Amino acid sequence: MPLLKQILQEIKSLNNNKADKTNITTGVEYKTGRIIDGKEEYGKRINVGYLESGYKEIAHGITGWTKITELEGLFYNENSNTTFTIPRSYPTEMEKYGIDLTISTTNIMLTCGTNYNGATFIGIVTVCYLKN
Repeated sequence: MPLLKQILQEIKSLNNNKADKTNITTGVEYKTGRIIDGKEEYGKRINVGYLESGYKEIAHGITGWTKITELEGLFYNENSNTTFTIPRSYPTEMEKYGIDLTISTTNIMLTCGTNYNGATFIGIVTVCYLKN
C-alpha cells in the first residue's frame, strides 16, 4: 500500500507542475487557459517595432475575435535594461511623454508623444480576446 500512495503522490506532483504552462511565441495565437463568460480565451503577442513620436498602425492579424479582454504593452531597451508599460499617461505633459494604445478589428494603433527616440526602445503588445 505505501508504494501505491507514493506513485499517486508522484502523479499528482507531475500534474501540478504541468498545469498552466503555455509556450508563447511572439506573433502566434495561443490559448491562455482561461474561460471567460463560458468562452475560451486566446492571446497574441505582437512586436510593434521601435518607439517613434507620432502615430502608427501595426497589423495584428487576429481574426474571428468577438471581445477584447486585455490590451497591454511595454517598450524596452536591451542596452540599458529600461522598460515601461503602455499606455503611458503624463497628465501635465501628455503631448511630450504620453503613449496611447488602441486596437481596431485589423490594427494596433499607437500615438506617441514628441519626446521619444525610436532608435532605442522596442515595443511588444499583448492582446487577449474571445472568439465565436
